[in-house]
Amino acid sequence: MPPALERIDRGRALFLWLSGTRPVQWTRPASGEGMLLTLPAGASLVGWAGLDGTPVAEAVGRFGDALVAASWWDAETQSYARYAPGAAESALLNHGDALWVELSEERRWWQSGTARSRIVFGKRVADAQKAELRDEMEEVVAFFAERYGIEPPEFTLSVVPDVPLANASLRLIRLGEAIDMQSFLPYALVHEYFHILQFDWAPRSLNRSEPPFWLVEGAARFTEGLYDWLREGGAEDRIRSVWWGQSLSVDVPLSAVEERDPFLSFGAPAYALGALASDWLVRRAAAEAAGVAFDPHAPGGLGVGPAWDAHIDYYRLRPSSFSWQTAFQDAFGIGVAEFYEAFAVYRAELAAERMPHLADDVDAPALVFEGEVGPDVAARVRAQFDELQALLAERLGSGPADYTVFAAADVESAAAAHLRVSGREAPQEFCGLWSPRHFVLNLGCNTHPITLLARHHATHVRVRLAPADSLPPLSEQLCSRGPCWLTPATDRYVEAVSRAGVGVETLAQTRNRSIEAARGSGQPLHALETNAGHGAVGPEIAHALGFLAAEWLAERAGERSLFEYYRLLPASRSWEHAFRRAFGIAVADFYDAFAEYRAAGFTS
Repeated sequence: MPPALERIDRGRALFLWLSGTRPVQWTRPASGEGMLLTLPAGASLVGWAGLDGTPVAEAVGRFGDALVAASWWDAETQSYARYAPGAAESALLNHGDALWVELSEERRWWQSGTARSRIVFGKRVADAQKAELRDEMEEVVAFFAERYGIEPPEFTLSVVPDVPLANASLRLIRLGEAIDMQSFLPYALVHEYFHILQFDWAPRSLNRSEPPFWLVEGAARFTEGLYDWLREGGAEDRIRSVWWGQSLSVDVPLSAVEERDPFLSFGAPAYALGALASDWLVRRAAAEAAGVAFDPHAPGGLGVGPAWDAHIDYYRLRPSSFSWQTAFQDAFGIGVAEFYEAFAVYRAELAAERMPHLADDVDAPALVFEGEVGPDVAARVRAQFDELQALLAERLGSGPADYTVFAAADVESAAAAHLRVSGREAPQEFCGLWSPRHFVLNLGCNTHPITLLARHHATHVRVRLAPADSLPPLSEQLCSRGPCWLTPATDRYVEAVSRAGVGVETLAQTRNRSIEAARGSGQPLHALETNAGHGAVGPEIAHALGFLAAEWLAERAGERSLFEYYRLLPASRSWEHAFRRAFGIAVADFYDAFAEYRAAGFTS
């Protein structure tokens, strides 16, 4: 005989055979709490602890490929009905209904219960947003429950107008009403919910903002990345590339951002660096647990589950550990000092692999070819690249520049390079994609490479000479570094000089084309100061007038004055002040002189 059933565990369903012909009433206490079940491979009879009216497809869909079969009791037919994946219609489950579930492997199953998370909404939150937010919050809770076996603590989610984005404290997540529901909300909830769990596991250490603060925020950002990967799919290295690319602005060792204030002084890049460090630690701990050698550069490795939860173990261990360093050693299997040394090597190796200019001591751009670039094309591009650097430095006084150019044979190899160094997908068609540290050049474009190389160099130098956080106050109607015509004007002139320098097109040819195009509009140059005015005349006319204006300034004050303006801008009272110092003429006087020059057919 089978052993007697003396106790019914929570979540277990019962199959009862009743004798006789009279109906039997059985009242059972119902709990509105959520429930985390661990179901073995094979068949299990379980009770549904979720909301009434939940489609069977939604309930069992969480098992993914592990689901072999599922059946539910049909009271009308007095038999079990088998679930058909992909069926147009799905039966509805009510709280307390029984399910037969057959799995190919052991899985956790989170049932959210009927007592949903407490959410407080501001007055301006629409009903549709409320429903979406509830659904997203439940998905996040289920992610942590099913992937890591973490049942949710009590907490409140509050959506209020006085929060810019999101933050968390003990048992409270606060979101701003203006949060982007589509692209930002899911990951903000993961990040802040992880903080809720940190507070729950180790409240005293977090309330004191105990170091290492890069792990406090980095572990949350790391988990956010796991959620992104599981939700969106794609290569695992995409997430790691995002972290690495964003972390480049942190130009100090990881140990320098242990404390809260130094960490926060670097802003978002420090969060990315913390995620990269957390990723390294979790992968190392998982490799050690599996008894295999740890290679930090091995592809993939964004696992989730018991073997990949060292970042969670740390906070569970912290309250009972003598110090955070002790908990660190126990959770990750490596001492703090040894880790800092190994992680510094890892960062340097990533830099050498992904951005060659960061791996040398030379303050000069590096050129790397991607894909099957023929030897003749490579030689021509290399020659133009080298000549461009000398031309801009010596003739235009652009100053030092330090970045990497990835010259790709076609759009496919260009897109692969862009994904590798930035973690972002490239558009379907593009000629060039840039950041202050790199430029991906698609050699398959019709545009001559020298034009794109010159434009990127000018942009890089401009950002280096006049960083965004160093600029004087500017009108909101202007562009970031002054009038909206001036930066494109500098670019057009740099491109023209570069094309002339390698024999593609003479300055006279560029000038004649620009004069012809400029005749298509009577708008004065000062009307192009604003974004609206610059856009109103169209790119062809705007670029033509810009080149002619830059040429006029270069002839009057010297070609080096074009970059001198940006060099002077950070220390100037205003862009007009920098303009006068660089070009030797007041803005109003320049506009008058250029109008006369234009009226005379662009002849002196």
